[in-house]
Amino acid sequence: MKTAIIFGFIALILPIAFIAIGYYLDYKHDKKGFLKDAKSILTGILALSASYFLFTVAEAGLTSLFPINSNYGKSYNDFRLARGIPVIESSWKVWPFAGNNFEEWWADTLNTDADIHTFKVIKYSLWGPVTEKDYFEKEETGFRLETIYNYSNGSLIYLKISPKSDSLIHFTGKTTPDPQAEKIRTISQEDFRSILNEWTAK
Repeated sequence: MKTAIIFGFIALILPIAFIAIGYYLDYKHDKKGFLKDAKSILTGILALSASYFLFTVAEAGLTSLFPINSNYGKSYNDFRLARGIPVIESSWKVWPFAGNNFEEWWADTLNTDADIHTFKVIKYSLWGPVTEKDYFEKEETGFRLETIYNYSNGSLIYLKISPKSDSLIHFTGKTTPDPQAEKIRTISQEDFRSILNEWTAK
């Protein structure tokens, strides 16, 4: 163990030593040229450091400012009802451990297994919402339903996904899809509502 540590230390020190010796010999050979080169390198390092600092500050500022309009929570349920979009359920809250500034996850805080409407994901651009996706599932049905509302053109599509993936990620006690292991089929609004009515009646 000690031998390995010693060899590791030597392997770390040797390159630094050779570089230091090279710089020293260069300095002895041409002091003015060396100082000029050192000044240029130092200026470059300072410029890169300043650029990195400004970029980091700017990124933090933009992240706090954008998206400009991200307030599409429960107060917009009337908007959803008017367009046939599934509403945010009364017991739902934003899940802080899922999503980010541009992706907001809503789900049941009580984690009720009986819930059919399991969660909603709202995706934002810099200026506002882009899509709103809702997930519906019922145990032992062999498939899941989704709706996707597109804010840019006002379209709402209904999807039937089967079979359920065996490799699922747990965020809310419910399950999120693994698209590579599932088949997606577009269905009509009538079929979507019919399936939901069957699930609710059981």
